[in-house]
Amino acid sequence: MNIHLITLTKYNRKWMNSRCSVSSMERRKEKEDYRKSLQEAFERCGNSVHQTRLAIMIEHNSFKLDSASQALPRWGIKDD
Repeated sequence: MNIHLITLTKYNRKWMNSRCSVSSMERRKEKEDYRKSLQEAFERCGNSVHQTRLAIMIEHNSFKLDSASQALPRWGIKDD
């Protein structure tokens, strides 16, 4: 099972990836799509928070936007 740890920092209303642990077997495009999906999910919520650090662990085979959005409530984040 490949688990990814993504730490995102929100600064100036933009989520920035400060750390990304990925499998060496993973293709670059998959990494970019995964990161973009997470950023899109987080940009839809928490805009009133200036800076927040979140550690999200999501299975490698479920890194679609829907999966990321469904994971948000686990960390107490509401998607308005």
